[in-house]
Amino acid sequence: YVTVDVSSSTNPTFAGEVGIPFGAAAVKVQGDYAYIASRNNTGELLVVDISSSTAPAVAGSLDLSGTSDAISITGFDTTMILGRADGEIVVVDVATPTAPVALGTGTGGDALNDLSLGNNNTYVFAASNEDTSELQIFDISTSSPSQIGVYDLGGDSNGVWYDAATDYAFVVGEDNGAEFISIGSQ
Repeated sequence: YVTVDVSSSTNPTFAGEVGIPFGAAAVKVQGDYAYIASRNNTGELLVVDISSSTAPAVAGSLDLSGTSDAISITGFDTTMILGRADGEIVVVDVATPTAPVALGTGTGGDALNDLSLGNNNTYVFAASNEDTSELQIFDISTSSPSQIGVYDLGGDSNGVWYDAATDYAFVVGEDNGAEFISIGSQ
């Protein structure tokens, strides 16, 4: 994990770093912490204290069951949501960042490559490799996420962004270029 000072956008400079075992897949910053989706099978969620940008330090981790890598992350308030390579989605309580706790899991099939929050943080939109359901929508209003909708894009999806102003999910991936999907009114 590397912190880069971009206060001068034309001259970014190194600020600090901390080693992450087995590689990081995605990051979400919330307050003084960076939450990292990790490929480490003994710590799929790593929590890095970034209160000192020049001296970031691993502050906590969460070991999830199984051996599937965490490959995507999103979050809000004291909740982080991880997407895993096996299609599992995990809701995590990070109220105490040094001791994150898995609250519940759901499944979507194949790799959940990217996640985006929507509908006032009650839905997660997932870009997936799952045949016939490359866009997946999960209800996370409880700690046990459930899949409530899918859309077949005809190819693996690598990225998704939900825009509340337009009520559209924007999805990109292999074999499908850019797809723009209306999910209906909130």
